[in-house]
Amino acid sequence: MTSEKLFCMHSRVDVHHPDVLLHVEVREEIYIYSEIIPGPGGMPIGTNGTAMLLLSGGIDSPVAGYMISKRGVGLEATYFHAPPYTSERAKQKVVDLAKQVSKYTGPIKLHVVNFTDIQLYIYEKCSHEELTIIMRRYMMRIAERIAIKDGCHGLITGESIGQVASQTMQSLMATNEVCTLPVYRPVIGFDKQEIVEISEKIDAYETSILPFEDCCTIFVAKHPVTKPSLNVIHNDEKKLSEKIDELMQKAIDTAVSNAQQKWQALTDDRLSEAEKLAKMNKEEKAAYMQQKKEKELSDREAVITRKELMAEAKNTLVEKKLPVSLAEVLNYADADTCNKSISAVEKAFQEAVEAAVNERLKG
Repeated sequence: MTSEKLFCMHSRVDVHHPDVLLHVEVREEIYIYSEIIPGPGGMPIGTNGTAMLLLSGGIDSPVAGYMISKRGVGLEATYFHAPPYTSERAKQKVVDLAKQVSKYTGPIKLHVVNFTDIQLYIYEKCSHEELTIIMRRYMMRIAERIAIKDGCHGLITGESIGQVASQTMQSLMATNEVCTLPVYRPVIGFDKQEIVEISEKIDAYETSILPFEDCCTIFVAKHPVTKPSLNVIHNDEKKLSEKIDELMQKAIDTAVSNAQQKWQALTDDRLSEAEKLAKMNKEEKAAYMQQKKEKELSDREAVITRKELMAEAKNTLVEKKLPVSLAEVLNYADADTCNKSISAVEKAFQEAVEAAVNERLKG
């Protein structure tokens, strides 16, 4: 039937060198098309279990997660945050990267681990040349514990041989030693440009290069070891035995609890949102999604602004010799409003102190 229609349109057909090659695909309906656009390929997400991605704010780890997910692996992610040495914007950058990667992989449960106390303890007790490797080993330990708790079947990193001091063959062997789960490194043999090209392809590159420090760049030694000795590392880690288990457990418990709460809220929201969308027409859905996007952006900026203003306000209160706890009652609508509320609180506090002193003098 199709050939008859085409024959009526063109009396002569060059079957060897056609201008347009038409494809006909018969399923429940019949599809006719002339162009094949390659998709990402791979296997359905979840058909090969789940794995835990160590997600930093760099270029490599989002690419690694994307590549493993193409083989049908669902993702969870662990990010190591080190406030106040890393900013809220650094954390938000990682949240944004997880959202971007999730467009290809499906929803990602993100565990944010507060790594500050562990880093400072390692910095205090261990040789500074070994800092990076020892910190990486504890990151792997923590990520693996969370992965096992959530039923993941391996860890994923964006490491590439020789790219930095912690990614030499000897360094990778040292970090591998602490893991019982397999560690998947899909970009292990890629050069940087190859990784960048995939990052650009999945629209993660512009976010990845935003200039916010992650915890791996804060405590870097001037001369990090590139060929670490396991004997030296083991001796250094013995110095941590007094507190390290307690610090690790606290970091894991907090990260798992927070991630589970956010994951449950996200699941509930998606169920109710699906019910709303099912009742909308095309135009209503488009308007709803645009409003949602604008609100998310506004809310995110408001949270970041509030945290940054609060940090500045606490410094100001210290300088003015006022209780830092007063920061909780300030107005953080914007910088000007915040400064005005500091002045108002300072005045009220001084008046209260003066009144208390006068009262005592009367007595």
